[in-house]
Amino acid sequence: MKHTFFFRQLLIALVLMFSNSVALLAQSESDLPGSDLPGSDLPGSALPKVAIRYQRIGQVHPRYARDIQASPWSVGGETLDRGFADYDAYKKYLGPLGAKMIRLQTGWAKTEQQLKVYDFAWLDTIVNDALRQGVKPWLQLSYGNTIYKGGGGTGLGDGIPTSEEALAAWDRWVEASVAYYRDRTDVWEIWNEPDLGNGPAPAKYADFYIRTAEIIRDQQPKAHLYGLALAHIGDTLYLDTFLRRLQERGKLDLLDEITYHGYDLRPEDSYAPLALLKAVAARYSDRLTFRQGEQGAPSTRIPGFALKNYDWTEISQAKWILRRMLGDIGHDVPSLVFTMADLRYVLGENWQDTVLNTKGLLATDRNRNVLYAKPSYYAVQHLASVIDQPVKRMSTFTLEGPDLATTTAYAFRKADGVPVVALWQSGKAPGNNLTPQRTDVTLRGAFFKEPVCIDLLSGIVYQISKEDRSTKGNILFINNFPLIDVPLLITEKTAIVP
Repeated sequence: MKHTFFFRQLLIALVLMFSNSVALLAQSESDLPGSDLPGSDLPGSALPKVAIRYQRIGQVHPRYARDIQASPWSVGGETLDRGFADYDAYKKYLGPLGAKMIRLQTGWAKTEQQLKVYDFAWLDTIVNDALRQGVKPWLQLSYGNTIYKGGGGTGLGDGIPTSEEALAAWDRWVEASVAYYRDRTDVWEIWNEPDLGNGPAPAKYADFYIRTAEIIRDQQPKAHLYGLALAHIGDTLYLDTFLRRLQERGKLDLLDEITYHGYDLRPEDSYAPLALLKAVAARYSDRLTFRQGEQGAPSTRIPGFALKNYDWTEISQAKWILRRMLGDIGHDVPSLVFTMADLRYVLGENWQDTVLNTKGLLATDRNRNVLYAKPSYYAVQHLASVIDQPVKRMSTFTLEGPDLATTTAYAFRKADGVPVVALWQSGKAPGNNLTPQRTDVTLRGAFFKEPVCIDLLSGIVYQISKEDRSTKGNILFINNFPLIDVPLLITEKTAIVP
């Protein structure tokens, strides 16, 4: 009887141990910290996922922006000044995304609708809520104001103020704006895509930039100033003329970072013109840095706007965005995703006369309500949760094995020392295929103790089996790696799975 009781108790203990182990495994894959946050409500199985044959061992844990100290990621909150999106409709998704900055257009025409009367209430709501969520506002001073003759237009490519009256009014508004928000942000961008449409010639924009920057620095001496927001990154002449004018006037110190846009069907095609822009800037100063200030892809075929007339889907959109984000930091520039929510541009007087730009991470309806978070939202959330601190590109890293003409790979080291490698097929624009090509790869210069593979689309973490990998010093050999046209990450298991 004693033996029977002993074995019965032992059996109960073993069952409990097994149950607890199963519970812990379930917790590592589904009951994640932050899973109650908006934007974290879909399980990985409901998201598109790459067909990876490795063993699944966990899931990326979403991180709220206010829990992240610093990272290279920003998100776009543009066009709110013209009502093409509704911040209140999407604000609950902002902090859970994990981006640390949001780009906002301050809208002179929306703020000053009566002469010399500034109503910042509409922008206050946005700025204060973003800060509450741990997201720093990056305020762009634009566009014109038609209540002044020669005040410029209120939309993209409409031109800067030109008359003395309008320029004086612009000066007053800039001074008032900086004085009002200098306790909440120190990041200011001056105008948007001046090289587009009826925008000013580069020397004229330079003079306009200088007068604006001087007002900002007078109000906020340590303000960080972004300039240009170039639409055409292949136009080195615009940048060259702009910088020459600043140099001639002894005002290069008024520019901290050069922002640029530009859209390419294959995101990697943006980096050759970026190199030319960097070469131009280097002739004037070794202090100037670059920042990607607006990039994104639609989730449907669109007749207008950047990247039009291509059969985009929500999968190819997510792939494009991940490729662009990692390509940006692979070229040592911080990255912005355009934009939080689909934008409904008003074409005429009637609000119903609109056209939808589906570059949002969130799908919206005709009334600008959020319908759901797209796969691209979760993809960005996963990447922001893995690369959740400043990173340095490992310049000595090299990739061997696949066709290097159609493969992109970068290695980074996070501030805490953890290495991260990103690699993907980059020969074509992203498609909808989720079946990878098994390829033997050799990673030189990135040491891993126990490497894991992360599918950023689904957030699933996979164990790279010992049978498929081997190391020799700081060289990692992987057989049959699942190479595909969306970045997969390799990092240390201890950094992802508890």
